[in-house]
Amino acid sequence: IEISGANIENIMDVNYQRALMKEVITRDNKQVDFNRIIALDDKVNGELNVDLTQSQHKRWSIKWLTVDNFLSFGEDNYLPFSKLKGLTVVNSVPANQGGKTTLTIDAIKFLLHGTTTKTDKNEQIFNVFSGKNELVVRGMIELEGEETIIERRMKRSASKSGGWTVTNKINYYKLLPDGEEELQNEEDAKRTTIKIKETVGNEKDFELLVLATERNLDDLIGLTTTESGKILTRLIGLEILEMKEAAARAM
Repeated sequence: IEISGANIENIMDVNYQRALMKEVITRDNKQVDFNRIIALDDKVNGELNVDLTQSQHKRWSIKWLTVDNFLSFGEDNYLPFSKLKGLTVVNSVPANQGGKTTLTIDAIKFLLHGTTTKTDKNEQIFNVFSGKNELVVRGMIELEGEETIIERRMKRSASKSGGWTVTNKINYYKLLPDGEEELQNEEDAKRTTIKIKETVGNEKDFELLVLATERNLDDLIGLTTTESGKILTRLIGLEILEMKEAAARAM
């Protein structure tokens, strides 16, 4: 369905919602008083504690990624996602254990959520062959047209009782017009963390929607159509329609 004269980028737009309603009614040859539909819609919207002028359809993408001393990768590895167009297939030599999942899944998961699919403890994330006691994963993420650099740094030191003591720090940087990076202050960093969670979703969302591994396969199989649909609905910004339906049924 194509509607002209409405902001089709924003499902929250009341005019767009009503244009869709009218299109469905016309297509199905239903004889209704559309003014009564609008009156009901006004009443439903009045019950919602939602800003209908704010878009819930969040756009995000990863522009580039660098990994250093992370799992099977050594120093200075760079992946320019913005240069990859369309469907991209990642191969490796050898075919197995070539680092494909580490670079394309685990590095992104670690960048966004600080965990990987392969490890249970922080000390396991370090490259076991390099001997370096610091690892860094950095990436530029674009949220609604705003570019932010995420940097996760881990440092380890040998503990007296054996094993390692690991510290984990996350930094956010704003890219200035001259190309320099400006470290965000604590308040801005908190807002960025919230924005990433609202836009990208939490760690569980990432695993259910992006990848299937031996660890989460049971969850994927056990997930009902309704449950998976609710996750997708929330992340692509259509949750408002379910909220309106619930409000209308409660009247």
